Amino acid sequence: MVDGLGRLANAFESMMENSDAKVQRLVESLKEQNADDDLKFVGDELKKKEFSISDRISLLTLFTDSAKVRVFKTLEDGDDRYEYVTKLLRDYRSRC
Repeated sequence: MVDGLGRLANAFESMMENSDAKVQRLVESLKEQNADDDLKFVGDELKKKEFSISDRISLLTLFTDSAKVRVFKTLEDGDDRYEYVTKLLRDYRSRC
């Protein structure tokens, strides 16, 4: 009986490890999808502001930082976002 309980415990532990791995993969997939959606949103907004394609590419590489995306989304549409983006672009160019 003790041997049976040990096998049951081992099976349960294995099941939990597999379940944890599946949950981790799901979470990572959702994070990637959310990041892709965020980049599309930022890209669409930059396009509205008529930034050049080279500026948009530079800016989108900066927006892989999720904190920058969160700041961008919290700002009022229009001048606030434009000012934030132009500041990021100026800072980026000064480092290059």
